[in-house]
Amino acid sequence: MTYEIPEIPKVPKEIIDAVNNQTLAVFIGAGVSRLIGCIGWNQLAYNLVNRCFSTKKKDGSMLINFKEKETLIQEKDHKKTITICYHLLEKNGFESIFYEELEKSLKADEDLVKSQNIYDELYRLRGLFITTNADEHFDNKFEQSRIVWRGEDFDPSKIDRTKLYHIHGSIKDKDSLIFTIPAYIKRYNNPTFKKFLEEIFSKYTVLFVGYGMAEFELLDFLITKYDPNKKQNPKHFILLPFYKGEENILEFEQFYYNSMGIKVLPYVKDNKGYGQLYDVIKSWNKEINQASGYLYDSQQEIDDTVSNYSEEKAERIFQIIKNDKSQRDYFFEVLKSSENPFPWLQPLKEKGYFDPQNWNQNWNIFGYLENIADKIKENQDAEVIETLLEIANEIITYQDKKRERIEKYGTDWLMIKIMIKI
Repeated sequence: MTYEIPEIPKVPKEIIDAVNNQTLAVFIGAGVSRLIGCIGWNQLAYNLVNRCFSTKKKDGSMLINFKEKETLIQEKDHKKTITICYHLLEKNGFESIFYEELEKSLKADEDLVKSQNIYDELYRLRGLFITTNADEHFDNKFEQSRIVWRGEDFDPSKIDRTKLYHIHGSIKDKDSLIFTIPAYIKRYNNPTFKKFLEEIFSKYTVLFVGYGMAEFELLDFLITKYDPNKKQNPKHFILLPFYKGEENILEFEQFYYNSMGIKVLPYVKDNKGYGQLYDVIKSWNKEINQASGYLYDSQQEIDDTVSNYSEEKAERIFQIIKNDKSQRDYFFEVLKSSENPFPWLQPLKEKGYFDPQNWNQNWNIFGYLENIADKIKENQDAEVIETLLEIANEIITYQDKKRERIEKYGTDWLMIKIMIKI
């Protein structure tokens, strides 16, 4: 078999089908956050060793000597080094130094975020997103209620495609973090967590993005679950970078991953390095969106939820419309003619959809507010009337940062119309 390494690998039909069937799961590794400036495990391990070397115990003696420092730096297993450094710092009362270095390692480069924010592109893959990263750079794509990071919340019976799962914890909750070898062992041997992963790997087509061998704890899990005797085609995929001419290395990698039911999707890194991954995902989005029925399915869900409101369903809709203008526009169009628009008023207000500074983004909310005003005549709900008047007043009296009122004659007229109807 001849192996080729393209600039942009073709999207496998299995992934397009998974998007259409709502069964695509995307696992996001540290390589993704490195594209926006976060440092890798190797650099974090190096920095921690140097901090251990430069830190003195309370009695003035060294935490580690030069020989120990050099030995730790030469260690190839970065997770092992990080575990040792954490133990040394925590044991001697310097745990805060560990978290200081960890937080620094998770900071992004603002220029890279602006020029190649891969998280913008990843979100458009329309998958179930699971990350082993502790940073929060993907979190702003999700409603806070849709972000899961505590170990006890990985419920295998309630896996939800509109949620983001931090399976190794989040930096915003230090108690949730999984970064030492004992913590990994404990997490991956937890029966509920194992069942959570089993559900995903058995029912979803999985795409691994941003993973290298040194940070792939999930492989241990997959090795125990995949049966090579079944001779089935690989159901899962991993994007990996190669240089031109490394077709032989690709063949080795393909053989290794195939043994666990994973197919390698190679791409060339000669010109842009690991940054080529951004171009790959961006190109994939165009290809997938042309062949995907996601828009139709999501609009059906919006129709159903507007007609049959519940808080749980509404949270899913807020996630769907958060980063998608076309879905947001459709949602407000449906609300504009809804027979029961009232349950949405307070949640929309709490999430800032009526904030005056969001006019340009949510201009079509006014049709919904008019619908509320028209229907309020029938039930005269005092709480709804009060909320509607608050919204109208905030919009009409809105001032900019210089405390100057912004003249929006069209908007003011719409608000006055609504107030008159009330």
